[in-house]
Amino acid sequence: MERPVPFPGWTLPGVMTACAVQTLLKAGHLKPSGRIVLAGTGPLLLLLANQLHQFGVKPALVGRTDRLSDSVRAARHLRPGGLVPLVKGLGWLGRLKLAGVKSVTGLENLAAHGTQSVERVSFTVGGKRQTLPCDLLIVHDGIVPAIDIPNAAGLRLQWDGPNASWRPATTPDGLGASTLPPEMSAGPCVLRVTGDARKIGGADAAMAHGRVAAQAILAALDHGAGPSADALRAVGKALSVRPFLDAAFPPGLAQELPDDDTIVCRCEELTAGDLRAKIRSGFRNMDALRGETRCGMGPCQGRSCMVTAARLLQDETRAAGCPPTFRGRPPIRPIPLGAVAKLSGLDPRATIRLTLEDKPENASEDTVDAPAE
Repeated sequence: MERPVPFPGWTLPGVMTACAVQTLLKAGHLKPSGRIVLAGTGPLLLLLANQLHQFGVKPALVGRTDRLSDSVRAARHLRPGGLVPLVKGLGWLGRLKLAGVKSVTGLENLAAHGTQSVERVSFTVGGKRQTLPCDLLIVHDGIVPAIDIPNAAGLRLQWDGPNASWRPATTPDGLGASTLPPEMSAGPCVLRVTGDARKIGGADAAMAHGRVAAQAILAALDHGAGPSADALRAVGKALSVRPFLDAAFPPGLAQELPDDDTIVCRCEELTAGDLRAKIRSGFRNMDALRGETRCGMGPCQGRSCMVTAARLLQDETRAAGCPPTFRGRPPIRPIPLGAVAKLSGLDPRATIRLTLEDKPENASEDTVDAPAE
């Protein structure tokens, strides 16, 4: 999923993410019109700018948060497997330049302004504040693993500091680790995670690691000897470009925590100031914060706000590491009641076992207060 990025004005109509716009282009055969600004970082931003130009839509600006210095530092991570993506990216940049599309690097402090919809954007480049008229602001700050399914399944997650995101903690063949206590598990964890839900790598890496995971599953069922050397090498080759991309396109829009007036939880319209105030009043873990504020209880189930809430909690409590996520709860996506009513094959005993830890213990008879005389 795209990295959620709260910034002033991000909830205005006319502010969209790059993947949403790309979906409308590909699936809806729709193209935007008016004054279009793209802001953020990552190869997808450059790809989308080229796709828009191919559709006859010339962006007013491509504002990148990454800098030339990032690319220079990233060069030491470049491997032969990364040369093809590098050449492709340089081609996108060249075509945009030939088309006369204005581009800047080092963009900071992005904000969208308007009443009923976005009307202009402001940002800082090289220490100077600039404002541009805008009808559509497209933002993209990189891709992070979608952890909602592993989290709801009770798998252990780990914080990835450089990428400011969580990802499932797995073995090289994708085997996850359960967070459930032994008395609530029937045996060792057998769930495996593969593809971008485990580690961002793209389609080729997902297919290569999928083969490794499949071979490991077959070995666990006494069919085969486990992941082959060729399959493991294919994963390494497919992921060889990742260190370069991570260094060349670090998180930019999400680098700084939002100010108090910026909305963090879109579903409940909670600002960063609302969350900071609750943290300072004593709600110092993620589930307590959610229970008090409803942050993460809306239709997105925390996908848009959870990382920012955790970073705010870490910042306010001066914690050494980022706190764990909200406890995952079904439904992972909103579904109609009729779909739930028609479910079959669900063992109600499993549901009871997995929710016992959330229920208050019954008071024993010897602890019940006697009635006052």
